[in-house]
Amino acid sequence: MDKENLRKVQLVQLEIAKEVKRICEENGIDYYLTAGSCLGAVRHKGFIPWDDDLDIGMLRDQYEKFCQIAPQKLDSKYCFQNWNTDDRFALPFGKVRKNGTIYQESKAAAGGNNGIYVDIIVYDNVPVNRVSRHLLKLYILERIILMKCKYRPWREEDRINWASRLFYLPFQFLSIFFSHSFLTKKFDKLAKSVDNSSEKVYTQLGERNFYCFKRSWMAQTVEAIFEDTTFRIPAQYHEYMTAGYGDYMQLPPEDQRENRHQIEVLDFGE
Repeated sequence: MDKENLRKVQLVQLEIAKEVKRICEENGIDYYLTAGSCLGAVRHKGFIPWDDDLDIGMLRDQYEKFCQIAPQKLDSKYCFQNWNTDDRFALPFGKVRKNGTIYQESKAAAGGNNGIYVDIIVYDNVPVNRVSRHLLKLYILERIILMKCKYRPWREEDRINWASRLFYLPFQFLSIFFSHSFLTKKFDKLAKSVDNSSEKVYTQLGERNFYCFKRSWMAQTVEAIFEDTTFRIPAQYHEYMTAGYGDYMQLPPEDQRENRHQIEVLDFGE
């Protein structure tokens, strides 16, 4: 994606994020910019210049509330999508998309609603004394769901990563025997099985990585400038971003400054 189109995508994502913010503020839903969007707010006062998505995070109870309210409250220009609304959806969190646009990722299955989106990332509690076992179960389930939804994690630009292709074959085989509904309900049940007494939360960002953080880092939020408006970010953003990025104010090498979603079809609906 060239820089001109990337910037146009970012401005559409900003438009969507403002709509998410409106719904959250009008309905008492706590949210915060997360991942690279939080980093962008702190380091760039907006998007990381090469970032091609926007992430909004919520703790599980707030996410569930948003899932109930968003379909009724969103402006008709937008729609909410997760695997409960779309049996071709593969990811364990939601997206708010702009209708009439196309933002087709090379790794995702074609068809269905693939409009320009903002991710609504859910943060779940993690059992501190058995983190690895808990996350491994979720990891396996998520790989099977990706295959059920005909996701192609082995696609890398114009080539196939054959090691990744072979890795996913067992998950692809297992996906034959279970329905999308069965798999996603099993995932959600496990993800929600740890109560709020846990001091840590986790989220899945990307196809391979689960990240754990202290729940207290997300408990309070502050306003931060982002482009021409403000959004909430974790009050303890320094601790949060240090855990995720290390020296987060240091720019990465130029060869790592790229949009990572490998968009193969882009249409602004103009």
